Amino acid sequence: MKYCRKQLHQILLIAALVALSGCGPSRDQTAQAQAQRAHMEEAWKRFNHYCKNVAGDKLPPEPIKGVEGIFIMKPREYFRNQENYSDQFWMGDPYGYTSSEASSPGGFLLYDKFISNHVGEVIKQVFTGYEFIETPNPEAGNRSDADRFLRWTLGRAKPQPDDEPVSKPTNQLLSRFGYTWDDLSNPEDRKYWIAGGRLRIVDLRTNETVGERIGYVIDPGQGNTSGGRSPWLFANDTACPKFEISEGSKVHGFISKVIASSRESLK
Repeated sequence: MKYCRKQLHQILLIAALVALSGCGPSRDQTAQAQAQRAHMEEAWKRFNHYCKNVAGDKLPPEPIKGVEGIFIMKPREYFRNQENYSDQFWMGDPYGYTSSEASSPGGFLLYDKFISNHVGEVIKQVFTGYEFIETPNPEAGNRSDADRFLRWTLGRAKPQPDDEPVSKPTNQLLSRFGYTWDDLSNPEDRKYWIAGGRLRIVDLRTNETVGERIGYVIDPGQGNTSGGRSPWLFANDTACPKFEISEGSKVHGFISKVIASSRESLK
């Protein structure tokens, strides 16, 4: 296509004005886009490495049956707002954390756990609660005269599904097994919004680990909080191992694969 001199001059003038006005990508913008792309590539490379080489479950050949209670060795710290879900360097195990476990450690594993369909009909029981749960006594502190533990029950020999958990101070653990958690991620992982966690079930008599789950999450939005978005909550949708709805929760499903309650269902 041929242009006259006047038309060519107008085209060159328009191109110059576009460049001066910044309508096209600047050198800084191009460098920033390249840096963001490199960051995301490294994030997924790191996450996929953990999923392939580190994450997974170690389970006994079949669940250990007849377990009356379990000791929660390290109760999670409960927080009442969303602040920690947006804290990139919150070393509180975003992979394994649930607010229900943290808010009520004594009652969390006393109740049966069911899976329901979209209209509320129970389709599967995935967990039978224990006769009792034991936790450290937060009131004991360093006092030598205080009972070191709390034993939680539903308050009567034949509990009902709507019974409230009650606690009793004690210095003697009855639990044969306990469970604990660890945050496995480091500051370099957190730079890419990756978090790893480990859940272990321990034989308290032998200190042997009888079941272990290691898992990782990544926030695909890399900390984006627009619209009230909570990065670590969204990260749970991108987890390995995945949180299967058939397990009922992050903790119930895994524990039921390792140690099975001796109690009958309350249903």
